[in-house]
Amino acid sequence: MKKIIASLLLMSSAISMNAAVNVNRIEPTDWYVGMKDASLQLMVYGKDIKNADVTVDYPGVKVDSIARLDSPNYLLVYLNLDGAKAGEMTLNFKQGKQSKKVKYVLKNREMAGDKRIGFSNEDVLYMLMPDRFANGNLKNDAFKTMRDKTCNRAEPSLRHGGDLEGIRQHLDYFNQLGVTALWFTPVLENDSPSNGKNSSYHGYAASRFAALDVGRRCRSQLPIRIHAYSANCRLVCCIRHGFGRIASLRLLQHQNERPGWLGSRANQRTIWRTLGYRPY
Repeated sequence: MKKIIASLLLMSSAISMNAAVNVNRIEPTDWYVGMKDASLQLMVYGKDIKNADVTVDYPGVKVDSIARLDSPNYLLVYLNLDGAKAGEMTLNFKQGKQSKKVKYVLKNREMAGDKRIGFSNEDVLYMLMPDRFANGNLKNDAFKTMRDKTCNRAEPSLRHGGDLEGIRQHLDYFNQLGVTALWFTPVLENDSPSNGKNSSYHGYAASRFAALDVGRRCRSQLPIRIHAYSANCRLVCCIRHGFGRIASLRLLQHQNERPGWLGSRANQRTIWRTLGYRPY
């Protein structure tokens, strides 16, 4: 019996060592060189990626450390980009006898942060909730891939279909009002389920901080940026990590589960500090 168990363990170990390296997603999806803080945290998602080793052979980039969370499907890779130039680098993942190469793009910044002109007390800010402003694209009102598949203007607490395209189509309206800056409620992915009466139409329940919400996005961020600048109107985008954390925990309580990357309370504290706010 002991020999059988030992054989099974060896077989299991061999299968694990020869399993394919899965990298399904890396967030952020790309980054910039020349930042004041040269450190970059990559959150890698893939089945059983936890124990993979990661190396990079790109001038000016080195792996500072790797954090392995409780979940087998997440890995945090900390890079130092001090001295790196824009280009496409290769992340090398190795697990047992298997390996995988993943391309990752480093971009040049359009301008240094201290050169950017923000808003001041001379500006006229117009705060709006994209879902409640204008529906510029009926095709992105509901998606089968999202937990919330409802869009019903007859219900005050459900999504009504407003999006960035609707804002872009009405920039002349803000010009007529004398508005010089638009302040959006968050437009990041909000993938919380609705119960037919309530939803995350407001945007303050971010489930993914590196992606636009499919119900609010236009084909890319560029159209709304380009048209807003041409209309002499700045954009102020709201990102509330704290609300996202609370909403995520509520979502998990609703689903009676926790996401793999959340892991233990110690891991949670590490992640919350990385995001820039105090852990609970």
